[in-house]
Amino acid sequence: MLLHPLELCQIQAYFTKTSKPDLLNCLLRTLALNQLPVQVLLIYNQMVQHSSQDHFTYTYALKAASLLVPNAAHKGHEIHARVLKSGHHADLFIQNSLISFYSSAADVASVRWAFAGIARPDVVSWTSLVSALARSGHDAEALAAFASMDARPNPMTLVSVLPACSRLKALNLGKSVHAFGLRSFGGHRSNLILDNAMLELYVSCGDLVAARHLFGEMAERDVVSWTTLIAGYARNQSSEEAIVVFSAMLWDGEAAPNEATLGYLVQV
Repeated sequence: MLLHPLELCQIQAYFTKTSKPDLLNCLLRTLALNQLPVQVLLIYNQMVQHSSQDHFTYTYALKAASLLVPNAAHKGHEIHARVLKSGHHADLFIQNSLISFYSSAADVASVRWAFAGIARPDVVSWTSLVSALARSGHDAEALAAFASMDARPNPMTLVSVLPACSRLKALNLGKSVHAFGLRSFGGHRSNLILDNAMLELYVSCGDLVAARHLFGEMAERDVVSWTTLIAGYARNQSSEEAIVVFSAMLWDGEAAPNEATLGYLVQV
């Protein structure tokens, strides 16, 4: 629930008077939902000094540290050490949060280590692993992890693996991912991020026919969608098509060009 800053101050003032972990965890959750990671860590520090902690406490604290990397990288390591000491290291929520934290810190070795310690990875675990590997440039390993999944992928899994497909020009695998998205997520037309990732895949692999077809079927398009298609034509020396798409972008009015859009136009 998103709250007004004054309401948050009042709630925080009330809850910080208690040392009951359940109530303080409620405060951590509220602060996390309102995107206040610094405050989350402040309350966490208070709990370490004056209260007990459970798996909820560590999960919220790790997520906050992830959002504050690199400045809070040391805090994430400190929380991890306390997790090990407290015996909560086998909790799946904490394990997934550790993968997310180490991914944010670009510590791929620790990501692998955290994942290896999970007895039964769920879709969040696998998606976090694939995302961490792809974001750090370990594209082949990201594709191998995706192929090894024993949990059903969700839209975020597909969004995570498609950039790796794009960089490796793995068009056939990308098409399989695309087909899975079509079958599994209502045609994926309501997921703009997934649509854009698929569009980038086709453009990167030079399949502009498929890119244009997907673009035409998208329920929603933003500046990334338009710019990706324009970039595809510009990279493939299709100057006239790039200008036609740019003109359509201006006429349509659903997204305004940005510097990247104009930069690709200069190339045509």
